[in-house]
Amino acid sequence: MIIQGPNPELTTLQVIGDEIKASLDAAPKNAIFRATVGYISDSGVTRLESSLKKIISQNGTVEVIVGLNQISKKSINALATLYNICGGIGVFVFWNPDINVTFHPKCYLYKKPRGGKIYIWIGSSNFTAQGLFSNYECNLHFVLSPKKDVAFITQIEDYFKKIRESDYCHTVDLARLTQFKSLKGIPRGEKPANDSPKIKKQIKNILGIKPNVTLPQNAFVMTLSKNDIDGKRWEPYFLIPLAAIQSNNAFWHWPLTKSQGSKYPSITIKANITVGQKKVAENRRIYFVKGKSELRFVSPIIYNLGLNFLGSILLAQKKNYSYQIEIIDKTDQRFPLLLKHATNVASNQKMWGYV
Repeated sequence: MIIQGPNPELTTLQVIGDEIKASLDAAPKNAIFRATVGYISDSGVTRLESSLKKIISQNGTVEVIVGLNQISKKSINALATLYNICGGIGVFVFWNPDINVTFHPKCYLYKKPRGGKIYIWIGSSNFTAQGLFSNYECNLHFVLSPKKDVAFITQIEDYFKKIRESDYCHTVDLARLTQFKSLKGIPRGEKPANDSPKIKKQIKNILGIKPNVTLPQNAFVMTLSKNDIDGKRWEPYFLIPLAAIQSNNAFWHWPLTKSQGSKYPSITIKANITVGQKKVAENRRIYFVKGKSELRFVSPIIYNLGLNFLGSILLAQKKNYSYQIEIIDKTDQRFPLLLKHATNVASNQKMWGYV
C-alpha cells in the first residue's frame, strides 16, 4: 500500500507519481500504460509527459480514459496534451448523460511485454499534479505475475476492456478537442465545473449523444402506404394486413363478430390518435371484408394525412377496446428504432411488426 503525502522526506510517505514515473522510465519496447481517472489536469500530464513519450517512441501503447463529469479549461488542455503525446490515438472520455452519475475511478496499469510483470495502482489519486505528487492520498500498488496471478490479471484487464467498449466511452479526436475548447460556462483554472445542464447539453452535442428513447411494450408498428393516407376513397380507412391480425389475435379481438345490421364482421373501438401536436379521440369501427387480405380501420384523420406522411410509422397500443395511436414521421428519433421491429413485408410500401 502506498500512503502518500506532501514533503515525503519528513513524513517518509511514498509518492505514487514517482512510482509510476520510475516504472515508465524503465519500460522496455512494446510496453503498455493504461489509466482510467475521474479528472485530469495539464499539470499532472506534463509531470509524466517525458515518460509517456518514451513508451510511445518505443512502439508501446498509451491509453487514458478520462471522466467528463467535472471539466475545466486545464483538463481540456490536458486532453490536448495527451492527444499530442499519443499521436492522435489512445485518448478517450467517459461520460454518462445521467447528471447524477459520475465517472470516478483512479486506476493505473503498466504492463511489460512478452509475459512480463504487470504493475497496478488503485486508489484515490486523480491524474493531476496534486493527486499524483503532493496531496495526502492512499493507493494500493500491486505487482502481478502472469503465471501466479492469472485470475487477478484477467479481472483487471476485463475491467479496462469493458470500460473501453462501453457506449459511454468516446474517442477524442481533433474535431472534438476543438469543440471542447469552445465549451461555454467552464472555469479557466484547474478547479472543475460541476456537470450543469448547460454544460451537459454542449457535451451531448460534441459526442453526438441522442436523448434516451424508451419504446412502448406490446405495441403494433406499421408503415403507412399510399392507400392508407391519400384521401381519395369514399370511405376513410387505413389497412392492416390480415397476417398481422392473425399473428396477434388478442391485440385486434380477432376473429371479429358480425354486428347487428351489418354483413361484415366488425367491432367498435375508441381511438385516441396523435399526429404531431394534434390529438383527436374517435369512436370508430374496425371491420373485415370476406376474401380480402386486410382489416379496415376507419379513421378520417389518418386517411386524410396526405402523401407527405408516406412511409411514416403508425404506432398502436391497446387497452381493452381502446387504442392509443400515434403517427411517427421520419424526423422523429424513435422512427429508426421502431422501423427495426417492422420486419414483415406486406407490400413494397407496407411493413409491420410488434414491439
